[in-house]
Amino acid sequence: MLILPHLKPSGVMIFHDIHMYKHKDRKYGIGPHHIYENINEKKWASTEHMASIGAVQFNKPINEYESDFLNILNLPWTIDAKLPQAIMDTIFARLSQHYSAEFVAQGQAAFDRANGVAKAA
Repeated sequence: MLILPHLKPSGVMIFHDIHMYKHKDRKYGIGPHHIYENINEKKWASTEHMASIGAVQFNKPINEYESDFLNILNLPWTIDAKLPQAIMDTIFARLSQHYSAEFVAQGQAAFDRANGVAKAA
């Protein structure tokens, strides 16, 4: 989400670890697969044994990906370590420069759930 605004039109983004979750020694690792699979664009994936490299070509205006990104963020996921609030603030300040206020608010809520942030009553 943070890189997409900096891609040229029809730019290609490379994804790593899209099949990491298939490795028996990995407890976690489905996140890269979810991101890769849930972006509705032209894709390529390596075909080597246990290959884990994929690519997505982004052809639409950035606002047309907000729905895909929210679907991804609303899947169950975890963060290995709680991110400091300063980092979270920086992430969402940068997202707000390129995405709608509604997207940023919903993305913040998804990150808060994964980061273990409790909402005040």
